[in-house]
Amino acid sequence: MEHILLRQAFRYKQVTELTLSGFDYEPAVGAWIENGGETYLVEHDSFPVCGTKKFDVETGEDAKGQ
Repeated sequence: MEHILLRQAFRYKQVTELTLSGFDYEPAVGAWIENGGETYLVEHDSFPVCGTKKFDVETGEDAKGQ
């Protein structure tokens, strides 16, 4: 008998290959670099800014009830 959470959980498809148009992965550097340039993907203007899921500000303090 399978556990209810395993039966009901959504299973994501495993990504086996990732391709980005205009960028190549450079194993020696360990980063995606723009084709024909030296701009890293994370520094590129079109790269979306990453944040937390709820855009929380982490202070390290527990602010419950405040």
